[in-house]
Amino acid sequence: MNVGRKRTLRHDLPPGLRFDPTWETYHYRGTHAGERLYVPFGKIGREAAIKAYWKIVGPQKDEPAAGTVGELIDRYLHDEVPRRLRVGKMKPITATEYERNAPALREAFGKFKLARTAAESGRHDVLRTLDVDQYLRKREGARGSVQANREIAVLSAMFAFGRRCGMTSYNPCEGAERNTEQPRKRVLSGELRTRSWRRPPLPFA
Repeated sequence: MNVGRKRTLRHDLPPGLRFDPTWETYHYRGTHAGERLYVPFGKIGREAAIKAYWKIVGPQKDEPAAGTVGELIDRYLHDEVPRRLRVGKMKPITATEYERNAPALREAFGKFKLARTAAESGRHDVLRTLDVDQYLRKREGARGSVQANREIAVLSAMFAFGRRCGMTSYNPCEGAERNTEQPRKRVLSGELRTRSWRRPPLPFA
């Protein structure tokens, strides 16, 4: 029986970007603008493959206006994420999570203008702490509340980058109340429970 080559799932790559371990090449396979696409990238590094990927699936047809949150999001993904990967300040799996959260952030906040300073944050057309807090409150106590926290954490990191590159000195995520998260319960195996029970008591001081 003819068995096809086993596909390798890479969790550190954005959706549609694939790596062929046999040929050590990257390619994009997916649907964009209603068309099925297959785009080979060849033997390039992961960072270069992600840059090429974003040139295909990125918002080329609707470029964000200058001075908007959308521009900040795109600059962070296209410039800062590859840099942090290159110098070892970000893990590949973290970069992938940022890329996965970006579409939701772009849809919710992309058209807001950036407040250059805290003094400008009172304008109705800029992204304010009020807007971020309302985004969190919409999912408070419901499914997706923790994911909303993750998205705002990513947005806050993007605004920190905005400060460093001079796009803004105001971070609207600061002061927004995060949703309550339930701590994870650790289930001990039988072996671990036995070890705990056999551990001698601590001596009295």
